[in-house]
Amino acid sequence: MEENQKAQKFMPGPPQLPPLYKGQKIKTGPYTTTVTDEMVAQRERENEQLYRAWREQQRRRAMAPDDDDSEYMGDFKDDTVRRSFIRKIFCILTIQLLFTSGIIAVFLFVDAARKFMIIHWYMWIIAMICFTISFCTISISERARRNPPFNYIWLTKLTLSMSYLAAFVSVFLEVEVILMALGMTTLITLGIGLIATFSKFDLTMRTGLLMIFGLASIVSIFVIMIVLLFTYIRVLHIIISVIGMILLSMYLYFDVQTIMGGRRIELSPDEVVFATAQIYVDIVLLYQYVLLFMARAVLQYKAERKVLDMQVISVPYRYTGRGLARLLTETAFTYVIVNYLYMYLTCEYMQKYYLAIKNPALEEYIVGPPHILEGPDSEPLDPDIIYELPDPEDFLIYSS
Repeated sequence: MEENQKAQKFMPGPPQLPPLYKGQKIKTGPYTTTVTDEMVAQRERENEQLYRAWREQQRRRAMAPDDDDSEYMGDFKDDTVRRSFIRKIFCILTIQLLFTSGIIAVFLFVDAARKFMIIHWYMWIIAMICFTISFCTISISERARRNPPFNYIWLTKLTLSMSYLAAFVSVFLEVEVILMALGMTTLITLGIGLIATFSKFDLTMRTGLLMIFGLASIVSIFVIMIVLLFTYIRVLHIIISVIGMILLSMYLYFDVQTIMGGRRIELSPDEVVFATAQIYVDIVLLYQYVLLFMARAVLQYKAERKVLDMQVISVPYRYTGRGLARLLTETAFTYVIVNYLYMYLTCEYMQKYYLAIKNPALEEYIVGPPHILEGPDSEPLDPDIIYELPDPEDFLIYSS
């Protein structure tokens, strides 16, 4: 007992590097360096890490053989703590992504759900508001993201709203495009995750670069969107999607490095919900930009015997202003007449187009909705609309 007390009495204190002060002159070889605020802060972080490592060493020395080490949540540098932290994040993230994929599948393959989304299109605005509130709450409030069950409640709200938004941008496209977008997103995510884990390039040391690129990207996207409101330039749409994918890839790279540890900026092991929300949002937004890059003009319909339910026409931004919706509508009318079929016009655009052209030859092929059969007055389409016919690969008629 006395020997242990003597050992503790003469045990050296925590190792510390010499403190630095702003304006101090330091000789590095033949050069003299002036200490800045950043260098002072860096030295303080280094001394703090040394102190935590020393404290952990002292704790382990004082630990009895029968003490349970699994309950200890010490320094994040501890490999056991970090592995447990990473395992929790990716388990929750997997559940989130599977849930989101299931929601997308429901709205794609369940006819009633798809019609609900098409008819109640304004629901995406409510989902966007819920997502914004949930994400800001998790990011700003430490209590909301750390204290159960509130942290998981907010994470659930964020997952529900983000899943609906992902389904909303997916439901208007064909299944083949969605599957390709999912595959591309998976490959990009895995590639970035591996590179961020094993690469020596530490993006957490360059937060200023990330902030500058993010600000420039957001401003560029808004400017391009404003330009697209007044004129159509096909390449601008592609530029938006590419900028978005690069920006989201950089944020995903940054977030993965903060989770894996060993970098200048690390997340605390208590920030499981915050880290999961960051990675989840990065992946889902990346999927949406990939989908935007691959999207094509589509007419979705459902065949019930000889009646074709024309549900919705979707034209991506890069094809707007070229008359694709009008071309798809005319193609559908021609297809019905040639094949002696009937149409139920659920699509609002097709309703307006049918009432505008007032073609008697089409009347016998239209079986609904009822207000279309009654023939209310409507404003005619602009006869001066001029459009170029796209390549056949740029559009298709898709049967759901």
